[in-house]
Amino acid sequence: MTDTTETVQRQAEYSPRIREVVNALMDYALVLAIIYNSNSLWALAGDNFSLSCFVLLAVCMAYMLCCWREARHRLHRVGSAMLVLVLATVIGQLVMAVSHGGSGYTNGTWFQYALIVPALMGCMLMRGHEYVRKVLLNRLVVVAAVFAAISVVLWAASSFLLLPPSHVERLSWVHNVPPIYSYADVYYNVQDAHVLGMTVWRNSSIFNEPPCAVAFYGMVLAIDLYIGKKVHWGADLCIIGALVTSLSTGGALYVLVLLVPLLWKAMLHVQRRGLRYALLSVAALVSIAAVVAGTRIVISKMATSYSGQTHLLDFTEGFRIWWQRPLTGFGFDSDEYIWTHYMSAYRDGMGYTSGLLFLLIHGGLVLALYM
Repeated sequence: MTDTTETVQRQAEYSPRIREVVNALMDYALVLAIIYNSNSLWALAGDNFSLSCFVLLAVCMAYMLCCWREARHRLHRVGSAMLVLVLATVIGQLVMAVSHGGSGYTNGTWFQYALIVPALMGCMLMRGHEYVRKVLLNRLVVVAAVFAAISVVLWAASSFLLLPPSHVERLSWVHNVPPIYSYADVYYNVQDAHVLGMTVWRNSSIFNEPPCAVAFYGMVLAIDLYIGKKVHWGADLCIIGALVTSLSTGGALYVLVLLVPLLWKAMLHVQRRGLRYALLSVAALVSIAAVVAGTRIVISKMATSYSGQTHLLDFTEGFRIWWQRPLTGFGFDSDEYIWTHYMSAYRDGMGYTSGLLFLLIHGGLVLALYM
């Protein structure tokens, strides 16, 4: 065997390994870029949300380039789907801008919808359905579980052992917000709560408030339990821990809504008929208890807590605001107007509880239908 032949064989052996390493690096880079852009304090603390958008777009483009060789055969389909989505979002944005006197052309929402969303879709399509379910989503769950585990440990240490933060952050773009206590930028304490006569922190992980952490971890938990090829119970326990320690109504509801159907599924797979019927009866009782508990949690929060009353006003007032301009909304550059004329009467800071209401208020039914 010649030296040239040996070299070719050696390269053929190493090529799949190199490809696997590159794929893993790009998968983790994409996951971290998504987290960075998902209201993480990594971006918001330095008022770098626009930067996080560019980072996510750049990672998406690099990701698609890495998939180019393996996905050449479906490149035309991926490109067509991305083009359709880009055109749909651009047309929607143009309609919004024209209907509001030309405002909103350079709004960050435009950038996200017109470029980042199609780029993310392109990444998924380039990889293919099986790879996304078997590999990419698994890596998303693993990364989320790592951050969740870190957050639970540091939440307990800061709440009960009074572990001091490494430094203090402040949001320069929001007024009247208390300082944010950072633990090496892998965990942040933002809000506290009173539980059983004690004052403890609410676990917000790396996000700007506990509800954002709940939304992220809740979606990851749903993905792992119902979409991914394999359920990672250890990772899910870490994520459930983060949801519970957020001390959030949403966290409790995520756990109830996502786990109770699994109980039914497990009971239905029991082979012995008598035992199966008995366990299904137990599952029915647990489901009823979960519904009652969830209902009581929501009612209690809305009736007794300032946060719950604010959320309720967000929905009722948000609907009232939207109903004044139901078709095209107030436009993407209308935050200050909406705040001055409506929200300042009942809310201490900017924001909307419901993403759907956010779309309706700013873009009306036109934008909501596009999204």
